[in-house]
Amino acid sequence: MRSIPIILAAALAMAGCAQEKAWIRHKTPAYGGSGTAGEVCPNQIPGTTVRLEALGEQTAMEFETAGDPTALRDQVQRFADAHNRMPSPPIAARATVVPTPNGARILYTPANSSDAALVRQRVQEEMVRMGNGECPGP
Repeated sequence: MRSIPIILAAALAMAGCAQEKAWIRHKTPAYGGSGTAGEVCPNQIPGTTVRLEALGEQTAMEFETAGDPTALRDQVQRFADAHNRMPSPPIAARATVVPTPNGARILYTPANSSDAALVRQRVQEEMVRMGNGECPGP
């Protein structure tokens, strides 16, 4: 009987690990707003998809397009640069851009490893807003 709680705990831990690696994907409609956020928002490029992946302490937001990946990469780089210039960004992490075959990935690295879960949550919230057609700003 004692082995049931141990098996249950192991199954829950394994489910947590599997969930950690799961992608969350959104197709982002073109941003219809104006102003500086719209000028750097990657989701303003039609046909862009964004997905999220937890990578240990880092959280990745990957943008892909069936169209011109060069234009998307430029937009992602501007978005990350604007984030890194903010004195108090909404996501307390350093944003680094890595090109991918169909776009670019932003790796968010928290300054403090104990903030990894909060950074992941904030990145996911931002991604969902982008998926809803908003441009939450860098």
